[in-house]
Amino acid sequence: MNNYLGFTTKGLEFVSEQELNALKELKVTSKSEKTISFSYDNNPKDLLKLKTFDDIILLESNALKNNIENITSQNLKRLKEVISELRLLNNTFSITFTYYKSQIADKESFEQNYINQIARETNWEYTPRERNNLDFRVLVENDKVTFGVRLGEQSLHHRFYKQDIWFGSLKPTIAACMVELCKFSSGSSVVDNFCGSGTILCEAFLKDLKVAGGDIMNEAVEITKKSLNLCGNNNPDIILQNGTRTKWRDNEFDSAISNLPWNVKVKSDHLNQLYKNAISEYDRIVKIDGIICLLGTLPKLMVSQLKKLKPNNMIETYEIGFYGQSPTIVISKPS
Repeated sequence: MNNYLGFTTKGLEFVSEQELNALKELKVTSKSEKTISFSYDNNPKDLLKLKTFDDIILLESNALKNNIENITSQNLKRLKEVISELRLLNNTFSITFTYYKSQIADKESFEQNYINQIARETNWEYTPRERNNLDFRVLVENDKVTFGVRLGEQSLHHRFYKQDIWFGSLKPTIAACMVELCKFSSGSSVVDNFCGSGTILCEAFLKDLKVAGGDIMNEAVEITKKSLNLCGNNNPDIILQNGTRTKWRDNEFDSAISNLPWNVKVKSDHLNQLYKNAISEYDRIVKIDGIICLLGTLPKLMVSQLKKLKPNNMIETYEIGFYGQSPTIVISKPS
């Protein structure tokens, strides 16, 4: 059985664990903030299909922790054998080092020791990270060192439909978590009136949901249409409009999922009113028994407004970590 370490979003580890538990022959061995350790006995290709993980690394064994001398030719070739089943490799390698509360003073020497050890044991060439080499991962937390290799040729949070950059774009893995939290049945309809580059709508569409949306910026509308085209939605219902005054009919959608604006440059009074207006509009266009799932930086306001408009609904809140900030996911759903 292979051992793995998965990286996910702070505050949403439980969603990623639920996704893991849907796989057979998998056992979660430990959990901590932003990481889940697990063992899996089936094809590692299955793990590359996970949508809520930012990245996954393959660990050879516990013997590879804490002691660089235990990184032997046998260990390294075993890792290469597993990864070579997933993609074409050459005899080069790279290393990504991550430090958290590290006690290591001379990081340059520490890193060079790992590079030298791997090169000495294998005769592989050290190069910058590329698609067809092995990217080893060395994670240093306090005095603990964990060693492994990236499972995919790139991080799992990368998506094929993400070809255009848009300011404030939501990480796809967070969007995937928001979709999972709503627990939709196939064919349900989802609207996002603040679609930006369309990340939420793409993740929803790839889960067999009907999607519609809009944005006040024409460039965002065009990027979202292009992204949905790449996902296989050839005629996406995405329109240019103000997210607080839309053309949608009353009770038109089963749900709404949005990453509301939370730019720190927006004046607080304006942001408060925008949130209130956006939630009121979602209350109008979402069915009475529908779901509203929002990410934003004004959780108290979001909760109070949703309770005011839907007093009989259940409210769930999840504070998450995202680029050094702590926005909150707020979900209103029927009890």
